[in-house]
Amino acid sequence: MFGVECTSRSSIASRMSVLTNPEEWGNYVFGFSTSPGRDISSEMKIVSGHAYAMQPFAAETGETLYRVTNPWSTAESHIMTLYDIMNLFSDVYVGKVA
Repeated sequence: MFGVECTSRSSIASRMSVLTNPEEWGNYVFGFSTSPGRDISSEMKIVSGHAYAMQPFAAETGETLYRVTNPWSTAESHIMTLYDIMNLFSDVYVGKVA
């Protein structure tokens, strides 16, 4: 559906090879979710029990960063490190682009 071959939900740690490999980014679409009832970052407007779109990119420094966007408010996005991602989100959704 929509050009995505398959989607899987898994732990962030199990998807590190795809999340940190720029050669793979064009082959996948990514999303993250937070656990319900967990205190998250009010400063970044990340709420519990919600899903977020994510796009990895390489910063000018060569560091891998992630643009995280709330699909209900696409005007707001946050640039995060993998450390931020692992601390704020519980699951990653990975879809292979067909």
